[in-house]
Amino acid sequence: MPITVGTVSRLRSVVGSAHVLDEPIERHLYAKDAGLRRNPVSLVVLPATTGEVAEVLRIAAEDGIDVVPRGGGSGLTGGAVPTGDALVVAVTRMNEIHEIDAENRTAWVGPGVINLDLSSHTESVGLHFAPDPSSQSVCTIGGNVGNNAGGPHCLAEGSTHAHILGVELVLPDGETIVLGGVAPDQPGLDLRGVVVGSEGTVGIVTKVLVRLTPNAPDVRTLLISFDRMADAMATVSGVIAEGIVPAALEMMDRNTLRVVEGFLHAGLPQVEGALLAEVTGTTAAVDAEAAVVRRVAEANGATEVRLAADDAERATLWLGRKAAFGAVAQLAPDFYLHDTVVPRTRLVEVMERVVEIGAR
Repeated sequence: MPITVGTVSRLRSVVGSAHVLDEPIERHLYAKDAGLRRNPVSLVVLPATTGEVAEVLRIAAEDGIDVVPRGGGSGLTGGAVPTGDALVVAVTRMNEIHEIDAENRTAWVGPGVINLDLSSHTESVGLHFAPDPSSQSVCTIGGNVGNNAGGPHCLAEGSTHAHILGVELVLPDGETIVLGGVAPDQPGLDLRGVVVGSEGTVGIVTKVLVRLTPNAPDVRTLLISFDRMADAMATVSGVIAEGIVPAALEMMDRNTLRVVEGFLHAGLPQVEGALLAEVTGTTAAVDAEAAVVRRVAEANGATEVRLAADDAERATLWLGRKAAFGAVAQLAPDFYLHDTVVPRTRLVEVMERVVEIGAR
């Protein structure tokens, strides 16, 4: 139903007039996420507490208004974009890190906490939040939960689902419940697992109990160059076949390397394909695994294997990988991004076909 003046007045009384956005330019800014779709927004509210979220949803339910939750707006799937006369509830003000339990490696955080800020905050106790999507400097934990976000380092650690122990959730009628918890084997159905990846369709997450991961004692990051994409893909399969699951194993083709270098100026190789591989663990383990990665790469025709000399160079290499999405705008203002799942045994075949299609 359309949002009435009376509804707006009630919402202002809950969150404060400054946190109810109804000006055209304000609504325009919330009409899309980082994807291509834009739809009109009727009203935006920014609650700061669980109680405010609950009251907002009660009002919406009573007045028959659809609700669309929103985190940082960095998603690409349109999950934060309304499809009609909807109320957008943005949780970015709920950005408090409530409690860190370093001994049990957990933390209760608000859904508006920025992904990278959480890891920066817990670095002093030797912990981090493992999911690291390319947008981690702007995306929120609530958005990570809604989309079951991944990232380069989820190859070994798993996506967001593996790092969420519990959630506080406000249901569409305003009822507040807690799903999951610190105990590793909760009784009953895994409703926490239903919420992770649900894109805000079952309620609004107002607190998140995250699992924190110990920082690795040592790390090796390798940038490997190839004259053929097929050789790079064969190396991926070869490394996994050796029984090694790197912390991350990412590929960039010539076009990606070109636009990233145009943005970063980091001396990236301008070759047909490059792999960015990272192994973590004890010094002895990472040296051994890095040697295996090098051996497999060279056996598959690698032309150069560059080992990051220090943390600064490592950070630069990963900045290049995570900036690739935005850097592609140098080639075209709009483009489609697809996430696909490919059997490891068919990587070479699939990538050769992708390169062929891209060349048209």
